[in-house]
Amino acid sequence: MRNNFNKKTADIIPSSYSEKQIHELLTLASIVQKEANKADNPEEIAIIAGILKKRLDEGWMIWADATVCYAHSVSTQDCSPTKVLEYLYNENSYNTRVIAGLPAGPIANPEDVIIKATINSETSPYYYYLHDNSGQIHYGRTNAEHIRNKNTYLR
Repeated sequence: MRNNFNKKTADIIPSSYSEKQIHELLTLASIVQKEANKADNPEEIAIIAGILKKRLDEGWMIWADATVCYAHSVSTQDCSPTKVLEYLYNENSYNTRVIAGLPAGPIANPEDVIIKATINSETSPYYYYLHDNSGQIHYGRTNAEHIRNKNTYLR
């Protein structure tokens, strides 16, 4: 399996990456895969990856809802705000709402476009994002903007 993985990702993952860097890349890309909410917009995916990288680089918890659900085998389709609230503070090695850094490992099998977008993430002024009920993304620079977006687009 590893040889097959190496063949399929040879033109995506730089050969200079260590095993640890590959593991971290795939873990982060798997979160981006779930958090991008089936986005078909490469720019949106790269911005989400950039936001998560910025949170990690600045020592924030990454607060990815998908990791909260993953630890409890809740599917992406069923990972609603209600489900997230139900498990929000459960401590485990995947819940990025209670642990700093990346979870124990990948939470999905990231597509090549997601891996590329994670490697080539886009820097933005944003720290927050959410998808409304129609899948449209809304960004926020501050927690106050994020709360305003939640109140406007999710209630």
